[in-house]
Amino acid sequence: MTLFIISIAAYLLPVLLLFYMAVEIYHRDRSNSTYRITSYFFIAMMILMLGFFLLNFSPLEYANGVVITFILIPAFLTLCLELHFIASLVGNQLNISYPALITICYIPSLSILFIFFLNDGISLNYVKESAWTYVYPSTLLKIILSLTVIYSILILSYFLYIFFKKTRNSNAFLLKRKQVVLITRGLICTGIISTTLGAYLKRPAFLPEDLGLPHLASYGLFVFALLLRYAMVKYDFLPSIERKYQILYEKSPMSILLLDEQMMIRDANPEAAILFQYSRRELINHNFYKFLTLEAPITAGNSKMNDEELFKGVFSITTSTGEIKYVKAESEYVVTEGEQFQFLVLLDITDVKSAERKANYLACHDQLTGLANRYMFGKRLHEQLEHSIATSSSFALLLVDLDGFKQLNDTQGHHAGDILLEHVARLLVRNTNDQTLIARFGGDEFALIIPDIHSIEDLHRVSQQLLEGFNTPFIHNGKSFTITASIGISISPEHGVHADELLQHADVAMYHGKKSGKNRYVIYDSSLRSHENDLFMTVETVRKGLSEGRFRLHYQPQIDLQSGLITGTEALIRWEYPDSSNLSPGKFIPLAEETGAIVEIGYWVLDTACEQLKDWMDRGIDSLQMSINLSAKQFLDLHFPARLAHTLSRTGVDPTLLCLEITEHTAMTNEQYSLNICEQILNMGVKLSIDDFGTGYSSLSLLKNLSVHSIKIDRSFVKDMISDESDRAIIKAIIAMSHNLGKRVIAEGVEMSGQWDMLQDFGCDDIQGFYVSKPLTAEDCFHFIHQRNALLPEF
Repeated sequence: MTLFIISIAAYLLPVLLLFYMAVEIYHRDRSNSTYRITSYFFIAMMILMLGFFLLNFSPLEYANGVVITFILIPAFLTLCLELHFIASLVGNQLNISYPALITICYIPSLSILFIFFLNDGISLNYVKESAWTYVYPSTLLKIILSLTVIYSILILSYFLYIFFKKTRNSNAFLLKRKQVVLITRGLICTGIISTTLGAYLKRPAFLPEDLGLPHLASYGLFVFALLLRYAMVKYDFLPSIERKYQILYEKSPMSILLLDEQMMIRDANPEAAILFQYSRRELINHNFYKFLTLEAPITAGNSKMNDEELFKGVFSITTSTGEIKYVKAESEYVVTEGEQFQFLVLLDITDVKSAERKANYLACHDQLTGLANRYMFGKRLHEQLEHSIATSSSFALLLVDLDGFKQLNDTQGHHAGDILLEHVARLLVRNTNDQTLIARFGGDEFALIIPDIHSIEDLHRVSQQLLEGFNTPFIHNGKSFTITASIGISISPEHGVHADELLQHADVAMYHGKKSGKNRYVIYDSSLRSHENDLFMTVETVRKGLSEGRFRLHYQPQIDLQSGLITGTEALIRWEYPDSSNLSPGKFIPLAEETGAIVEIGYWVLDTACEQLKDWMDRGIDSLQMSINLSAKQFLDLHFPARLAHTLSRTGVDPTLLCLEITEHTAMTNEQYSLNICEQILNMGVKLSIDDFGTGYSSLSLLKNLSVHSIKIDRSFVKDMISDESDRAIIKAIIAMSHNLGKRVIAEGVEMSGQWDMLQDFGCDDIQGFYVSKPLTAEDCFHFIHQRNALLPEF
């Protein structure tokens, strides 16, 4: 019983105390390597003490297993951990790489290999003395153990010597020197106590002769452990933030790292672990450069650490998952425990950088198509010009404008227009190479830069390939649409060495292509410039015509062939120069359509004609029908029905006396939409007429589905009807078909009496043309109608 009590007091109580100290030190800062090493050292000591307790109560046949597992292995590890602890304490002064340092510290663990190969030379013997079991190693094993201890003492001495030598004249290391001096004294005391207890206190006089004392040499290490625990609690050996700032350090929303002179991470707060996606333990003792993906900007501080300067600025890092994150860094030097560290604060700006990249992308790219925008194109064009001049190379600039895009956009809706633009963007990308810059220049216009043009044949081939690419149909809501494009091309340096020149010349060529029939490419030529100047003046004149009141309406009478009375008149627009000369409608109407002014002009015609009709009615001309031509853009304008209703209400004109003329092409552009518009017009009481019938999309379904009042035979059939049998046959067929469908027929362009007679014989209802009267001013037309209807026709 006495033996058991002494064993508990000698071994088990130290075991419990060592376990408590290991847990305590570990939890003080589990992320710090010095604290973890100390905790492991206490655990190894605890197992060693436990081994001596078990040795005295185990049968001798189990003694080898107990000694090897619980005494020898922990003893060697204790020496290794002791070296590792001292190295972590003074290692910054050793100038030894971390892998080399770890190797040096754990060489004593190689001795463990010998104990697994016990033979006659390397063995353990056991003797029972005074109730205790003593272990006696063989001579060879004693030599191995002695060499291991001597190696450990020499390495410890070397570490301490280097430290004291390097810090001898530095006031910055006073605190660190005090810590190391305290530990050094503890190591000396450990050696003295172990030797004394092991050699001289085996059988003290105060104990019975048959009892004696157990192995007490290990108590030297136990005393060192107690001293070490006291020093770490009292002086706090962490190369870290001062404890009074620990809460701020731990709870900071920014990542904080403490770097030593070799850029090794010595401490990290929780936010840093989140940033790098490592645990704090994994971060510590890694070189900070390992995490950099780009060269970090360095800014000089007040002093240097081994010629390395402070990290400041914005750079990127790699996390454990391979994710790239951007950080903004600020750093300063701090001195703690006599050592100089870099205190690095990192702010995660990955989201900010992502937003910046998105903003930069949106600033340079079209949101709908993803192509470069006008700004990006201009920037790249200037760069290409500089490159072309520097290398004496040529490149081409192409402007691509879609033909008929506005009409599709108006009839099918803006969503369809957006889808078409995306479709066109894909076509352009598909039919050019990677070196070609493609941009959406605005609206339905695209611009391309084709670098390194080696021959004009290459340019022709690329341009033709682009046009052929548009043959791919555009499908929307189950309907197939074929879109074409007009392409204008300028070449640098042949057509200019400035961006404005090239763009202007490409625009001239593109516009010439449109006027020449569309669906083609045109390479700029100087001869196009003079034509464009004249055309530009005409376009500007048309734009000013409406604002300056230069448009006038003339009226051409229409006669009922049966009665000879003037039953209607057609309003025809004219443009007058200040010198009283006229600009032909054949010139300014197409230009008005190109510039978009045709819609505004059309509403002016509608308002003016209705006002004139009301004036004639007030002056005694009753039941006179006013015919007005509608352009396709005006007819398809979403606001047209409302504008028409407003004009009728404002002027007080009888809606049944108003006839709106639309062409077959206009009516067939979007048949369903046209039917809807026509229904709204007819519901107001206004009549509809198909103009130029037979020259466009002639369709029997059109006459059937549209509730039109009349059909107007185009002048191209009337012109040669006297001599051309085919024209006469067509006119007869149109009249017969129209009458069968209940429609009146009007023939325009009648200029001879023979045409009058034939049309009367064919059963045509009304005629108009120069044979009746040329277009007249409002006042002249009023007098002509008044006088004509007062008499019977004499034709």
